[in-house]
Amino acid sequence: MKTQDSLSIPDSIGSSSSSFDTSFRFSDIISSTNPIRSKELEESKTYIPLFKHHELTPKNQTPVPINNGNPFWLIYVLILLIAGFTWVKVYYYRTLEQIITSFFSKTIANQVVRDENLLLQKASFLLTTIFYLVITLFLYELNNLYSFLPDFFGSGFSRILILGVLVSLVYSIKFIVLKLTGIIFHLDKAFSTYIFNIFLIHNLLGILLIPVVIALAFTTTAIAIILFKISLLIVIILFIFRLIRGVMIGLSLPGFSAFYLILYICGLEIAPLLVFIKVLV
Repeated sequence: MKTQDSLSIPDSIGSSSSSFDTSFRFSDIISSTNPIRSKELEESKTYIPLFKHHELTPKNQTPVPINNGNPFWLIYVLILLIAGFTWVKVYYYRTLEQIITSFFSKTIANQVVRDENLLLQKASFLLTTIFYLVITLFLYELNNLYSFLPDFFGSGFSRILILGVLVSLVYSIKFIVLKLTGIIFHLDKAFSTYIFNIFLIHNLLGILLIPVVIALAFTTTAIAIILFKISLLIVIILFIFRLIRGVMIGLSLPGFSAFYLILYICGLEIAPLLVFIKVLV
């Protein structure tokens, strides 16, 4: 009797638990007879992306090409350029500071010309070499964008060499012509002052274009075009500033004719520039 009672108790518990399971079981299967729970399930099925408003939107319909027209040796030329400027910055800091100060102060520029020693220093030679190298790299990278150089300039490292020789030759001839003109017309002091201003502006331009030529080598074509336009604006401003300095030097001379000044500007400033552009284009 006692055994039967003990056996009957689990049966009653099992039956009651089974009845409770059919009403209150924890399951994802929702009966259609419970409309509230069914509605909650349908709402939970709606996917709401967490990063929907943080997705990146494309700005271009087509891929933007990277400027990959630069050969492997260009990095060594850029390292050489940076090393040369660093050498001047470290070992000839006072000379570099004097050159930059002379650009903004006409009095200091005239004082440097009277000393007649800055153009003969090693720092001046290094800065001039840096200027020639920067202009050569600038023209080389500009050709990678617009392809304006004729076949005469070749390709690769030979193009760099030909451009470098052409740039150095043009400016060297210009300095020689200016020096001889000053000697012939007995205006050696005035032309020496003007030569120093050309040297000053060229070196400053070379320093300003160092980050430009580095950026042009490792940026996209669209950004390279923007950098070229900015650098072209800098070149034009410095060229106009150089002409203004030349006019001021000419007008400071007693009895100097404005006609000869205009003739000089057209003959030795604008005409060589147009010839140089014609040769390149």
